[in-house]
Amino acid sequence: LFKHSTQRVVQHSREFEDALASLIIMMSPMVPHLASELWRGVGQVEHKLCTQYNWNKDVLHQAWPIIDPEYLRQPDTVEVSVLINNKACGSVSVPFDVSRDCEKIQDLVMQSQLGVTHLQGRTIKRTILSPRTALINFLVQE
Repeated sequence: LFKHSTQRVVQHSREFEDALASLIIMMSPMVPHLASELWRGVGQVEHKLCTQYNWNKDVLHQAWPIIDPEYLRQPDTVEVSVLINNKACGSVSVPFDVSRDCEKIQDLVMQSQLGVTHLQGRTIKRTILSPRTALINFLVQE
């Protein structure tokens, strides 16, 4: 966590302080002794940015972190990366509800400016929609 964060973020970011405190609180049921030591160390830092924690009490007496509902909201659209013969050529915005439907995404890509520019008039041998990421790969005849 600290390794990939800049000193400025560690010292002046409310979000970083909140994330660190939440991680310590969530680890406290599994390793209470370690969590207590970490909490005590973080509690000694001056100029706290987060006010929702009682820094004078032990980690075991802190309220459990609350999930921000904004993170649970499904996006309206998904940006799908488009590859042609395994080479990236751009992306197309598609509605979230069709983001797992290969045929509908293929139709939307073909209707987009990207599809008109790169796929019109070419023979598509196969279309592969990635199950893990928002990515579609068109294998076309050269």
